Amino acid sequence: MGQLSEVWKMKDTEAVDEITKHQGYLEAIRRDYEPLWQDVIDYLAYDRYNFLQNQQRGKKANINVFDGSPIAAWNLLVNGMQGNTVSQAQRWFTLTLPNVITFPRTSAMRQYNGRLDDIPEVKMWLEAKEEVLYSGFQRSNFYSEINTDIRDASSIGTATLYAEEDIPGSKTNFISVDPGQVWIAENRYGVVDTVFRKFKLTARSAAQMFDKELLSQTIQTQLERNPYTEYDFIHACFPRDDQEMYFENGVFKPKIGKNNKAFVSIYIEVGNKEHVLRKDGYDRMPYAVWRWRKTSGPYGWSCAMDAIIDILKLNVMSKTMLNAAQLAVEPPLMVHKKFQGKVRMNPRGRNYYEKEDEKIYPVNQGVNFAIAEDREEKVRQIIKDHFNVDFFMMLSKAAMEGRQLTVPQVMEMQGEKASVMMPTVGQMIAERLQPIIDIIDSLETEAGRMPDPPEILMPFAGQGIEVDYMGPLAMAQKRILKTQGIYQGIGALDPMLKIDPQAADLIDVDEATREILKVSGWPSKAIRTADQVQAIRDARAQAQAEAQQAAMIEMAAKNLPNVSKAVEPGSPLEALGKIVGGGG
Repeated sequence: MGQLSEVWKMKDTEAVDEITKHQGYLEAIRRDYEPLWQDVIDYLAYDRYNFLQNQQRGKKANINVFDGSPIAAWNLLVNGMQGNTVSQAQRWFTLTLPNVITFPRTSAMRQYNGRLDDIPEVKMWLEAKEEVLYSGFQRSNFYSEINTDIRDASSIGTATLYAEEDIPGSKTNFISVDPGQVWIAENRYGVVDTVFRKFKLTARSAAQMFDKELLSQTIQTQLERNPYTEYDFIHACFPRDDQEMYFENGVFKPKIGKNNKAFVSIYIEVGNKEHVLRKDGYDRMPYAVWRWRKTSGPYGWSCAMDAIIDILKLNVMSKTMLNAAQLAVEPPLMVHKKFQGKVRMNPRGRNYYEKEDEKIYPVNQGVNFAIAEDREEKVRQIIKDHFNVDFFMMLSKAAMEGRQLTVPQVMEMQGEKASVMMPTVGQMIAERLQPIIDIIDSLETEAGRMPDPPEILMPFAGQGIEVDYMGPLAMAQKRILKTQGIYQGIGALDPMLKIDPQAADLIDVDEATREILKVSGWPSKAIRTADQVQAIRDARAQAQAEAQQAAMIEMAAKNLPNVSKAVEPGSPLEALGKIVGGGG
């Protein structure tokens, strides 16, 4: 990274020069991607038409689009992804402890299967953390910004979400950053750890955000003349290579201090070589960068990029068909030159002639609209496949076709479709959802709103918490991965059970049932513990034994004579009573 990691130690003039130099390096790398981005923006994501900051604001950006079906398919993908992964109307994640965190299964703790998160106090703590996290999301603008974020990722291929804490408002503000403002770099593991953002601020906003005395003389002068004049600024975030750490309770921790944060944050004004406007740090990267699909470079690849050739093809075909349709409605005319300037083409217009060969007649173009429409429809279907429209419209399509689907059929279809989208959802979880949950968790912990962990977890400090995603897409994937093996196993075992019923002893039916309920979205608190299940079974067995005992007594009363008399010693009735009552 050159001298970038040392910038925070440099004098202002040297730091500004180094940041400016690295901005140039990153711009050169991104320049190779921009032509493809421009095609996607021109014909699909035209709301980002000014990503290079060189277009007139408010201009008509979609004048070259002649078919709206790709945009409709893309919008359906974006809205479907949000509704099926991070819907505000439902719980889309839950917290668990890693499988490796277990404890000895003593007789007293046998009901918890050796997992810490099965213990009531641990479970209650995890649920309390979940409530704080959901509250943090609800107080933020996450659900409004995530739609724009998904649009950027699925079109440009790379989306950047910036998070900052609003301390007075006790909430987190998210900004879906325009892709044109962002330049990124990866570390050796392919993780984006460096983000440069070049953005504009008015002179007035700059004076509100930074120390006025550090701004250039140009901005200070313009504050009086025209405070709404815009100027360029750069925000650089990158990792610190020399963060000081210490060892405590088996875990390495960073030393506390403003100049010992994991990430360096520096603001500069473009063209102002005298001052760094702000130098600070973060414990975690404030920019979360999500690539729709990872490529060999730092920037991502999207389904829109896969579809762009077909989108351009459809656009040309639609434009040609519009011209053909106009020619069919308003065909060119063969007109004798003596009618020049005298032809009336308006409705009910009259054109007079004397000779038979002086007619006005249209030129027949011979366009076969049926063939052209069929070709267009095939291309539209290919574009829909790129955007997985069939997955999100599965039930509507079945209803339109008049098909009656059972619940198992719907679940099976959803699972099959979701398996196709598994790489996309996995990438979204890794680069978008997990970092955002970590950010909210960090901010809520710093604000003191997170519950303290129970004592039983103290020996496991530093192990971390896992996030289990519960959105419809994630759940459909889990169902097809986990329950498919169970159901296929049952089908394969059926012949073996006919040969030897004892083969069923190999199956732990309780655990298989728990697994099916969990991946089907059944609430964890509605699943009974092993002890509760055993208590129910013991009560049922006792009730059955009592019923059987009563039945045997009743049968004996009917079959043995003189039951109304006292039971005689040594009689059959006395022997039966001893057997039923458990006596000797």
